Amino acid sequence: MKPIIKFDMPLLAIDTLYYAVGLILANILSFAIFPILARGLSINDFGVFDLLSSFSILISIIFAFGIDSAVGRFFYEYNETNIRKSLVTESFIIQLSIIIIFSFSFIFLAEYFISFISTDSRILLLFKYTVIQAAFQAIVNFSLSLLKWTLDKWMFILLAIASSGISLFFIVISIFVFNTQLIDLVKYIVFGKVITSLLGIYLVRKWFIISNLSFNYYSKLLRYAFPIGVICIIEVVIPTFERQTILSIINSEQLGIYAAAAKFVSILSVFIQAFQTAWGPFSLSIRKQDNVHETYSLSSKVFVFVLCMGVLLITFIGKFALICLISDRYTDSYVLIFPIAMSIAIQSLGLIFGMGINISMRPYYQLISYSIFVFASFFLIGLLTKNFGIIGTAYAVLIASFFRILVISILSHYSYPIRWPFLSIIAFFCLTFITGYFFSICQTNFGIYINSTFIFTSLFILGFCFWYFILTAKERSHFQNLF
Repeated sequence: MKPIIKFDMPLLAIDTLYYAVGLILANILSFAIFPILARGLSINDFGVFDLLSSFSILISIIFAFGIDSAVGRFFYEYNETNIRKSLVTESFIIQLSIIIIFSFSFIFLAEYFISFISTDSRILLLFKYTVIQAAFQAIVNFSLSLLKWTLDKWMFILLAIASSGISLFFIVISIFVFNTQLIDLVKYIVFGKVITSLLGIYLVRKWFIISNLSFNYYSKLLRYAFPIGVICIIEVVIPTFERQTILSIINSEQLGIYAAAAKFVSILSVFIQAFQTAWGPFSLSIRKQDNVHETYSLSSKVFVFVLCMGVLLITFIGKFALICLISDRYTDSYVLIFPIAMSIAIQSLGLIFGMGINISMRPYYQLISYSIFVFASFFLIGLLTKNFGIIGTAYAVLIASFFRILVISILSHYSYPIRWPFLSIIAFFCLTFITGYFFSICQTNFGIYINSTFIFTSLFILGFCFWYFILTAKERSHFQNLF
C-alpha cells in the first residue's frame, strides 16, 4: 500500500501557513478598525455601521454571483495558458456587466429597500454609498480569487493587506484628524475601495486578453455560477437578517452589543479563510491520486482539531479582550462569543463535507442545503430573539448551522462518495461544545484563575483525545516521521 500522504500534507500545511500569515496581517489591520469605530462612534452609530457592513458584504456577493468560483472550478480543467486567459477575461467581462446592472438597480430602488428597516433619510443615503462601496469590493474579491487559483501567493497577500490597510488609513484620518460623522466616514471608505480595486486589476492584468476573444466559455461559467451565486447570497442574508431582527424587535443598542461579539469572533475566520484559500486548489489538484481519501481524511481531522481549539481559546480570552480592545460598555457581548464561534466552526465544515459536490460539479445540491439553512434560520431567529433576546439570535444560527451541514454531508456523499471520518469529527465537536458551554458558565460565575485552570486542563484533555482516539495509529506514525 502506498504510504499515507507522504508529500501532500506538508504542501497543504505550508500553503495554509502562507495564506494564514498574510490573512492574519490583513485581519489585524481590519480588526484594528473595530476598536477605532467602537470608540469613535456612538453605540447607535456603531450598530448602524455594522448593519451597513452586512449590506455591503451581501451586495458585493450579489455582484460577484459566483463568477469567481466558476473561474476556479474550470481553471484546472484546461492546461493551455491561452484558454485560461480567455476564460478569465470572459469571466471579468461578465463580472463587470453584473456590477453595472445591479448597481444602478440597487441605487434606483434604495428607498424601497430601506423602507422595510427605517424611515431615516440618513440611512437611505448611507445605503447608496454602501452600494458603490460594494461594487468596487466585488472587483477586489475577483482579483483575490484569481490570485488564489493561479497560486500567486505573494500577490494575494499584498492585495489582502492593502485592502484592509487602505481602509484603516482612511478611517483613522476621518475619525482622528477630521472628526467626521458617519456619512463622511463612509465616503472615505468608498474612496479607499476605489484605490484597492485599481490595485487588484493591476496585479491580475497578465491574465486579461483583448484580441481573439471567442466567448466560448461564458455559458459554462454562468451555468456553474448561478447556483453558487444564490448560495453566496444566502450565506450573507443570515447575518443581515440577524441584525435587522435585533434592530426591529429590540433596539439599536443591543444591535451594537451583538455587533461587537460578532466582530471579535471574526478572528476565527482568519484560520478558516487561510485553510479555504489553500484547500480549494489543493483538493482539486490531487483528486485523482490513489491515496486521495487518506489525504482528505487526515486533512479534515487536523482542520477540525485546530478549529475547535480556536473556538475554546476565543471563548477563554473573550471577556478580557472585549474590555481591553473597546471598553466595558460592551462587556455584555461576552455571552454571545461561544455560540457565534461555534456556529462559524460548524458552517466551516462545509469546506470539507461539501467536497463531493464541488468535484462532481453539482452546485445545485449545495443550493438545497442552503435553502434549508435560510428557512430554519429565519424561523428560529424570529422565534428565539423574541423570547430570549440577542442570546436567542446567536443560538438560533447555531441550530440552523447544524441542519445545513447535515444536509450538505448527505448530498455530497451521494454526489461523490469520500470516506470522511464522520464519527471522529462529530465526536470531537461534541466534546468541544460541552467544554465550551460549561466554560461559558464558569467564566460568568467564577474568577479568571479558576477559568484559566479549567481551560488549559480542557485543552490538554482534548489534545490527548485527538491524538489517541481521533487519529489512527498510521496517522500518528506519519506525524512522528514528519516532525
